[in-house]
Amino acid sequence: MEKIYLKPESQEILIKGDAKEGHLDAFSYDPGNDENAKRLGSLFVVGHVHHLTDDLSYSVNLIAALAKREYYATPGIAPREAFSRTLKKVNEVVEDFFKHEGLAVNIGVFAIAGEQIFLSRLGKFKLLLARDNRVVDVFNNVDLFDKEHIEQKQFSSVVSGKVAASDRLLAFYPNKPLVARERYLKDYLVKLSPAEFSDKIHDIKTGKADFACAAVHINLQKVTQIASAPAIQPQELKHPAVETIQPAAILASKKHSPTQKKQEEKESAEMPKLASSPLNQGGSKTEPENKIEPAVSIPTEMPRIISTEFSLGKKTAHWQTLLRRSGLLSLSKRNTAILVGAVAIIIAGGALITRGIFFTSPETKVARAAVSRAQVALENAQASASQEKTLEARQLLNTALDELAGIPEKEKNSKEVTASAASIMQALDEIDNAQEANPSLAYEIPLELGNAAMISFGDTMFAGVNSIDGFRVVSLASGSVEKTYDVKEFAPTRLFTEAKTWGAFDPSSGNLATLRSSKVNKYAISGAGSAIDTNLYGDNLYVLSADGITRVADAALGKQDRSAWLSSDTSLPADPTLMTIDGSVYVMGKDGTLSVYYRGKKTEQFSTGLAPKAGNLLTTSADSASLYLVDRELNRIHVLDKKTGTLTKTIKISGGNKISDVAVDASGSVFFLTKDNKVWKILD
Repeated sequence: MEKIYLKPESQEILIKGDAKEGHLDAFSYDPGNDENAKRLGSLFVVGHVHHLTDDLSYSVNLIAALAKREYYATPGIAPREAFSRTLKKVNEVVEDFFKHEGLAVNIGVFAIAGEQIFLSRLGKFKLLLARDNRVVDVFNNVDLFDKEHIEQKQFSSVVSGKVAASDRLLAFYPNKPLVARERYLKDYLVKLSPAEFSDKIHDIKTGKADFACAAVHINLQKVTQIASAPAIQPQELKHPAVETIQPAAILASKKHSPTQKKQEEKESAEMPKLASSPLNQGGSKTEPENKIEPAVSIPTEMPRIISTEFSLGKKTAHWQTLLRRSGLLSLSKRNTAILVGAVAIIIAGGALITRGIFFTSPETKVARAAVSRAQVALENAQASASQEKTLEARQLLNTALDELAGIPEKEKNSKEVTASAASIMQALDEIDNAQEANPSLAYEIPLELGNAAMISFGDTMFAGVNSIDGFRVVSLASGSVEKTYDVKEFAPTRLFTEAKTWGAFDPSSGNLATLRSSKVNKYAISGAGSAIDTNLYGDNLYVLSADGITRVADAALGKQDRSAWLSSDTSLPADPTLMTIDGSVYVMGKDGTLSVYYRGKKTEQFSTGLAPKAGNLLTTSADSASLYLVDRELNRIHVLDKKTGTLTKTIKISGGNKISDVAVDASGSVFFLTKDNKVWKILD
């Protein structure tokens, strides 16, 4: 026997543009070989997210993973119900994203199950359908599709309808370049094959470098499958035969009173009328009048006779009968007391369980919801890691940790939360190739001097300290403070050293403080207040901004000679975030791209798989073979090879004290400063 069904053949088209476009992605899911889930068909997600300051690129991946899990979670339900459940669950996650002000989210979710299609969208999303050389916009066409409102906060409606063999669908995020070319897209959808259509879209990128696209092209085809025959059971393995008696024989075997006999004869006379009555209200389907009743199979064992109690006096209540049979009425006083106590304990326990179920505190509800979302992110991260998508996996794990970080303090030590956090950190350790640090105490800065915040290495170590009196720099030798230099009205973020000279830059005021010939100088550097990152090298100040690198020549001498350092034909990675210098200049973008520059020209570019976050640091030394990306929030130091940009290892710092800064000496030894004013050396 052959089974014919519709199968959507999908092709994802993903072209990334510049950072201004935001993050786009497209996902196609099918049930695979799961026969139970095949009736749910295929699920598709196309999304776009953009925020001016926060990196929320993971959100589309998270929503897609959650939608997939929910849609195929219960294969036995109808596709429409599975789709509605999916939207409700996705809305719970989307609601949290909108806590970020200025967030733009555009997502389309749709499913194709046989000839049925179900769609919903949040923000901008388009679905074009090509049929009989005609193309329609599904969301704007009321003739072919129905719109059903459901109670949702974000995905507020479901559009449903029918699809047919040879239909072609194009689902996409309608950004300006695609909207401007929509007339051509419709023409391509009708005339071109899926591969030719994809090539046409990619051709646009060659003529427009910032072109971006997230789309799914679907071609519906009839597929023939040989249905599996039902298993035939051998006669010997069937259940033992039972005696078969026709209904007439059953009636004849009983003895009836005259009244019962008349009643049965009356019912027998009416039976043909009932047999010919319609099976539905329309009366279109009837049974033949001379219908033969099917045989009734009954077991031949005798019916069980149950005794009935009688009383000549007061009738015994049912509860008394039960107690007497159980022996509870004949218990001794001691046993009765034990029984009463046990019942009381059961009732009290039941009350506590009921309270836990029906009277859960708001904090517990928040914690459980956060753990659930974190678990989804963890599962998706593990899937990405198995496909060697390390950047995506790390972003999802950071998302999971962010979910747990928002849990109320009262619930953070609960077993559920701690177990979830441990699972996430274990997954992160595996991706990062993490190793526990083996540190030894190198220096200790007296707390009365202030809070040590930064360190740097020249011929000796210098530390920057914030105090009530202002900012001061201390030189460290023989494990203790050697000299102290005070700088008033100054709040730097980085400390740089070269030989016996140090420099510190305050981006809020644009002031640069330096030490030369044992004298502290402070200069106002014009136009450097909006710097993303800065570095002092060879008395020159390098200022990283979104559109380039500016060099202030001899800034440590108080000069203001500014010039663009990058060549006119050289660009920065998208969303430049961090910079460090060892003669070459290393710039890292938010997407983990590491670009290397020398004399204003780009010499290398690597994809590190590490996405820098707010508060991260990038440092090195001239003689070190490695770059060090410092994650102060997770107390980790990622070690990157300068020549290849690959992650060689990750150093985990335990003990509870957070890292403030990291410095590397001339020999390549790594030192880190903790919040308790202690400087530690990491031993190999």
